[in-house]
Amino acid sequence: MLQAFLNLIYPIYCYICSTKLKTNTGLCDACWRKVKHRLPPFCIKCGRVLAGPKELNILCGDCQNNRLYFEHARSCCFYEGILRNAIHLLKFQRKSSLVFNFSEIMRRFVLNNHLLYRDLDLLIPVPAHKRRIKERGIDHILLICEKISRGLKIDLEKDNLLRIKYTVLQTDLSREGRIKNILNAFIVKRPKRLKGKSILLIDDLFTTGSTVNECARSLLNSGVKRVLVLTLARGDTLL
Repeated sequence: MLQAFLNLIYPIYCYICSTKLKTNTGLCDACWRKVKHRLPPFCIKCGRVLAGPKELNILCGDCQNNRLYFEHARSCCFYEGILRNAIHLLKFQRKSSLVFNFSEIMRRFVLNNHLLYRDLDLLIPVPAHKRRIKERGIDHILLICEKISRGLKIDLEKDNLLRIKYTVLQTDLSREGRIKNILNAFIVKRPKRLKGKSILLIDDLFTTGSTVNECARSLLNSGVKRVLVLTLARGDTLL
């Protein structure tokens, strides 16, 4: 009753289409349904969507030619349209009501066996630099991780993997530029806590994979046993 009263006095609307909402989920059901989910077959390493039967079990060309430190990575949705806009709304305009549905998309993706998570010990967010968090006023990855941690019952390890290098945004950089930009950007503050552990690394976006790969390298060098990667979105298309 209280929520209904508040909605009457302070109505809430979908960030995309302005439809009036009953609860503050950020987007209306119709807009959420337009988000395009990624389905197998995936590259067994980086999670790129491949053309072929869902049982296809191969490496994509990029993974055959590049050194990747994570065991495998998966992304839940395509980085396009409504989802792209929604991610920007959370990341740059602090629309934190989107966090619940983002984390729920990721939780369901894992529970649908698209990522082998059962033997994982800890969940770690890809950290933002303190200066970047101050600029944005939000650590959106940490907010998403907190909900995924509860939903999957995997302990969250925060403030251990740290970003010590303030880098320029990766958006307009080439693959080589991204790798150089992110090199040695991360350290593990308390490596003894992670020694021998299996880690699920969480981020919002997988583009070339350079950021999560550098995180994985730092974690493995600190004694971590294995690193799996889960991101909300990825911007590739079918091969």
